Amino acid sequence: NTVIVGLLRNGGLTTPKLNDKLIVGDTAYIICPTELAKRNLSIFGKGEEDARRVVLVGGGLIGEEVALLIEKKTENISLRIIENNQERAEYLSEKLEKSLIILGSGVDRDILKEAEIANTEILISLTDSDETNFLSAALAKSDGCKKILALLNNKDFQNLIESVDIGNFIDPKAITVSSILMHIRRGHIRRLHTLSDGSAEIIEGEVSASSDMVGPTIQELDLPKGLRIGGIFRDNKVIMPQGDTKIKEGDYVTIFSITDKVHDVEQFFRVSASYY
Repeated sequence: NTVIVGLLRNGGLTTPKLNDKLIVGDTAYIICPTELAKRNLSIFGKGEEDARRVVLVGGGLIGEEVALLIEKKTENISLRIIENNQERAEYLSEKLEKSLIILGSGVDRDILKEAEIANTEILISLTDSDETNFLSAALAKSDGCKKILALLNNKDFQNLIESVDIGNFIDPKAITVSSILMHIRRGHIRRLHTLSDGSAEIIEGEVSASSDMVGPTIQELDLPKGLRIGGIFRDNKVIMPQGDTKIKEGDYVTIFSITDKVHDVEQFFRVSASYY
């Protein structure tokens, strides 16, 4: 019930064949039902328990949205937010119901100690400064925080945070590009995510009756090289595609595509004039 849709190896991105083998250092893009995500991460050596102690550095608009989401979607999580603007900190104290707001800087070791960073499972640094996000990540890592996630625009900081094994980064440009492309792409596109520095996309769209995907099996579709169907959502159920699977009108289909093959995906999700 898991499909490896893309494989990044030595700088080259491909859609793997059935007999391809994974080697150390590969980056694999997989699609699976939500309930199997933890199991698959464990198989790839990335298994871990859900974080129970979280520190956010930066209580701006992004930090506020993340905090609200954590409070709404999770239970039994201790959330501490470090914010250096007093007015903003007071606002967050009134807005958030389950979070502890700490007034101070995320690059101040005393403030990190007050936030109990040594016992924290994940620090997420979301200020509008790459320097602050990188430094708070580095300090938290050296003080014993288990997992780090930092918002970084600068490519040099992105490369550095991974090369010295501090943690992972969020690229806001990639998120913005995904949001814009979703409106530019033609057809019934529901969601879109750019991957691997823009060299691939995962696209989810609704299948119309006039789509070429309706009728033949997936094997008979003979998809172009660089495309891989990763999942089908039908009647509130996830269907993992097999060679003999048939796609129906109204299905939501998730497709991995190398960027120069995106036009083919758009054609699959297009609605012909005769349909109306």
